Amino acid sequence: SQDPDLMEACRSADIHEEMRQLFGLPDRRAAKVGLFGTMYLGGPQILLKKAQKYGVPMDWKQAERLQGRVMSMMPDYFRWAYSIADERVVDGLFGRVHHIPLGMDEGHMGREAVNAPIQGGAADICKFQMLALHRAGYKVVAQVHDSVIVEVGESDLADARVDVPRIMEGAAPELDVPIKVEVK
Repeated sequence: SQDPDLMEACRSADIHEEMRQLFGLPDRRAAKVGLFGTMYLGGPQILLKKAQKYGVPMDWKQAERLQGRVMSMMPDYFRWAYSIADERVVDGLFGRVHHIPLGMDEGHMGREAVNAPIQGGAADICKFQMLALHRAGYKVVAQVHDSVIVEVGESDLADARVDVPRIMEGAAPELDVPIKVEVK
């Protein structure tokens, strides 16, 4: 979307913690539920369903207030999201074309149209990261969502703690926001 406010938030230390503090939410999970539920164009009912699923206390008025504030903070993002919500073919971040399946209600199809370039872009970035790690000689043994498991020998652990984040953070240089990698 190139929303300058969203891009600046992504450059901050932790967008979910910032949202938690800004909205006075009980924990980081509550902030993630509110932010993602709103950004994927779910209405208050979707937000409440997600909040209940994750054990986040929230009522209808809180959901509406949270969504209104999130939308007012990132107007360019929501202009972009609503502009593609009716599309059945959307372009991904790196050129991949996403076809939105028919047969869903309009709201669900709209959320899928917004979700596809975001989640598809994240998946592409993860693939770029794994390829970059492989090319650097690291053994990638698994990927789960946005986590990559790399196997290294005990004697290489100190170097890997420095190299792996550097390699992964540089795997998609065309992005306008940094990729933050945490080693565990």
